[in-house]
Amino acid sequence: MMHQHFLILGSSAFALWCLALVGYLLGNIPAFQQRTRGLLATIPLIAGWVLLVVYLVDLWLHLGHPPMRSIPQTLLWAAFFLPLVNLGMEWTRRTRTQAVPTLVVGLAFLLGALFMNEMPSKELMPALQSPWFAPHVLVYMLSYAALAVAGVMALWYFGASYVPGMMPGAMLLDDLRVLMRIAYPLLTLGMLLGAYWAKIAWGHYWSWDPKETAAFVSWAVILLYLHLDARMKLAPRMQLSLVFGAGLTVAFCWLLLNVIPSASSSVHVYSN
Repeated sequence: MMHQHFLILGSSAFALWCLALVGYLLGNIPAFQQRTRGLLATIPLIAGWVLLVVYLVDLWLHLGHPPMRSIPQTLLWAAFFLPLVNLGMEWTRRTRTQAVPTLVVGLAFLLGALFMNEMPSKELMPALQSPWFAPHVLVYMLSYAALAVAGVMALWYFGASYVPGMMPGAMLLDDLRVLMRIAYPLLTLGMLLGAYWAKIAWGHYWSWDPKETAAFVSWAVILLYLHLDARMKLAPRMQLSLVFGAGLTVAFCWLLLNVIPSASSSVHVYSN
């Protein structure tokens, strides 16, 4: 029943976000900008987000624990935070450079969760029955949402920079800088919460297993970008490359680590 519920709500949210994507794309055309600002962009984005919230709350109540134990479930939480990142940038910075990348990432996350075709389980291993479970995951997912948007923006504008007249300007690079500055303290907080939780659950803060090592590498790459950006005048393509590299390391740590044979020894890999 819950799986069918997700197919309905998830597919509806996907359709609404497709409409929002069209609205944002048309919003870049002067003739359509005013007409589509609310009707075809922001409204469908929020409506799809509301459907996602309804499903996550319903799933949480049905399972009796936070639905965060598998990759499909974490994809949904990252998708949950994406509109908040987008609208926060729109309202505080008066910019929409992140809008289309946000929708592209959000659609990819929803599609991934739909195609993984997971049957939610009420079983939860003892270590995950901790009050630190939900805060740890939620802080990480908010950080991952900001990093995913920044990574897609960096990739897109890196490719566009080779088109005459399309070299990204200072405003876009500053938007990326803001996203990375939002993501980094959240990523740090997520690691600290995880370390404290590990101390309670297993008796040690850090053990350098594959997941922890990958998490540290992704954290260090973002720190490298922020340090170089603050200390040096980096060329635009170098900035874009570092941001995209940071996004890749996070994607590997989050979504791809399970494919490495040594990951099976980690207590942090997502359950099936």
